[in-house]
Amino acid sequence: MTRCYCSTYCHRLTAVAEADLFWLQLKLMATVHQTQPNIQMLLATSDYVGALDLITATQDILMRDLAGIQSFRYRTSSLLLF
Repeated sequence: MTRCYCSTYCHRLTAVAEADLFWLQLKLMATVHQTQPNIQMLLATSDYVGALDLITATQDILMRDLAGIQSFRYRTSSLLLF
């Protein structure tokens, strides 16, 4: 059986990648959290195209990047109410 001498290095890389993913998800969560007030502001100023673009982009983020986060599971359906 061959021992991998780079295992400590590999574990560090994995930990760094997981930390980067965690921070990316936190940033995306903060962005999604601000979506509803921004959509309301766009609708109030009659910027319907901008509101639709923001709704579409947010739905994509929720389905692709934040799909496993339980606190956002109902956010996609709430975007359909606009």
